[in-house]
Amino acid sequence: MTLKYQLTAEEFAQLDEAKQALYVQQGEVYICQIEGLPDVSGLKRKNEELLAEKRASDERRRAAEEEARRQAEEKARAEGNYQQLFESSQAELERERSSLVELRRSIEQRDINLAATRVATAIADGSN
Repeated sequence: MTLKYQLTAEEFAQLDEAKQALYVQQGEVYICQIEGLPDVSGLKRKNEELLAEKRASDERRRAAEEEARRQAEEKARAEGNYQQLFESSQAELERERSSLVELRRSIEQRDINLAATRVATAIADGSN
């Protein structure tokens, strides 16, 4: 039998005492203690930190783009530049339409997958 790195409490209880000695409990799971295994908790923490920074940066960029668009629209309104306002609203409408089409497409695909799963389940549970 090969050793698993992580075990549940049920799996741990099924092991003999010699193998249980190789594991230590961490939270609700049991982890195999291996000498020389590098500690990657620092890497995981740094990865989470970088992902959080990226999300914050993306949010700031989106907010800045939205603010720039809003300011451009206000300036166009103040100057009475209706052509630019119209083009801006058309671009926004097109973005919303494409978002709606993508949403509909994903819902249709989900429905198709659900129906296929039901058919496959019915075939598998059938008289075979």
